[in-house]
Amino acid sequence: MIGNREFKVSKTHSGRPVLRKLTARLDSRDYRLDMNGKVLRIAVLDSGWVELKLLWYSCLDRYFNGSWKLREMHVSYRDNEIRSASHLRKK
Repeated sequence: MIGNREFKVSKTHSGRPVLRKLTARLDSRDYRLDMNGKVLRIAVLDSGWVELKLLWYSCLDRYFNGSWKLREMHVSYRDNEIRSASHLRKK
């Protein structure tokens, strides 16, 4: 369902692995994007959903007016932050 593109695991002094980078490419069946509420819902393996509230720039509204189609989303976890990137295609 959600495939890992890249990740690095390093060992701490305690011997426990620490996840440094994780990037997932989401297909259109794996997420739901609510444009009004600016919420990204991601499907997880146990038939549930994880909701992320998006920080949004007003300049992005022109791409979501119907003339562009959302192809896929990339969600990354880096430096204790969750980031998302959207890939669009002109209709």
